[in-house]
Order: sequence, then structure tokens, then C-alpha cells
Amino acid sequence: MNPRNNPPVRQNISREMFFENAKRISANPLTRISNRTRTRVSSIIADEGLYDAFVDVHMHAFTNKNIPRDFAITSTGISRDLLELASKIFVKRTHHLVNSTPTEIIDDLLSHYQQTLHLQENDSKPELFLVLLMMDMERGITGGVEEDFIGQMKKVLELKNDYQFSYGSDVDNFTGKDHLLPFLAIDPNNPDAFSLFLSAFAKTINDTDMDELEQTTPFVGIKIYPSLGYLPNHPTLMDIFEVCEE
Repeated sequence: MNPRNNPPVRQNISREMFFENAKRISANPLTRISNRTRTRVSSIIADEGLYDAFVDVHMHAFTNKNIPRDFAITSTGISRDLLELASKIFVKRTHHLVNSTPTEIIDDLLSHYQQTLHLQENDSKPELFLVLLMMDMERGITGGVEEDFIGQMKKVLELKNDYQFSYGSDVDNFTGKDHLLPFLAIDPNNPDAFSLFLSAFAKTINDTDMDELEQTTPFVGIKIYPSLGYLPNHPTLMDIFEVCEE
């Protein structure tokens, strides 16, 4: 379907209300990260040389529960049922496609980095940060999902609050609070896009059932994926980009 032919989806709140409520969003992005992370980021920006850091700017932790059933057919020509069967036969090769939990996905990634990531100068491991990118595929691909986008958000918040990974060395442990940097997925074809954005970034505004979002702003950015059937200059996105720019 050509996204140029799609009329904009009406949002559940008006543009005027969106912009008015967006005034509550802090203009300082450092308020959305922990004090520990803020110290390290500030040092890195100032090039003080106090901390060595590595940032993985593109990783996902959603599972098959968040993927529409027709996705595999669309992208590979293979149904998800066949992928699930393959996972039982080739466990090590395909388990992330259908069986992993968000925690297992991050465990696997950090285990890989634990073995491979080092600095050439002194062979010590830098502090690792993961930019966790959500995906909202519910409207762009048919077939339905087992766990909706709000469910995916809850899993991200659980990771942010509770996740821990021990490197088993003198390197500080990886924690969700200090080392995960979640980006909220925005699909302008979702009539709740404005509301989700405000709930994620504006304190005291929360149109979800996640109490945490009433007092905290754990997301640090937004993620879009126009291949799901919209243009990057979609009117709803342009309004959100305007707020992000400010």
C-alpha cells in the first residue's frame, strides 16, 4: 500500500491539546537518565578521559509475541508456524525468533560483548550502554499480535527497573537503570500516538495503566519505522518532531 494515499489517522487528542501538554516535557534530556549515567555521559561529552564507554545504538528486545503473525510471510515467505517448528529442531540458531524473553535476548547480547569487547590500549572493558529500540508493528502488518504495544512497554519498563547482568570481574555490573536507554516506538497510524508520546515523556501525564509513568520519564528518544506504511513527514510525526526539536 502506498503511504501517500493513506489519509492521516485521527489522534485521540487534538493537536492543540498535544502541544499544550507537551510544554510539561523537560527540555533537558539528561533529566531522563540516572545520576550515574548522567555523570558518565557528561564526562564523555567533555572528553575528560575519566570513563571509557561503548554505546550499542541499535538493539531490540521485543519477542515473537510483539510480531504480527503475517510478518514472516511478508519478509521471508516463511510462515511463523514453520519458524516455530524450526526453533524446536535448530534450537541454537532460531531460538531468538520465537522463544526468547526480553531478558534472555539482552543476556545473550551482553554475554557476546563480555567475550569480545575490549579497548586496544589496556585490554580493559569499557562501560557498555544499550539503546533499546521498541517496534510497533500492529497496524503496519496484518495477522495480529499476542502481546500489544502497551504490553511491550511494560516489559521495557521492567527491564529498565530490574535488569541486572554480572560480568563476573572488577567491571561494574550492567543494570537496566544505568545502562539501558529505551526509545519509544511511534506509529502515526496509531490513534494513541500523541497520548503515548506524552505519557512517556511528560511527568504527571499518563494515559496508560503504568503508574510509573506518572512520576518518571524512562524513555530517552523515539523510534520510527516508515517501512510499516507511513512517510517520515507524516503530519503526526511532524508535530512530534517539533516538540522533540524544542
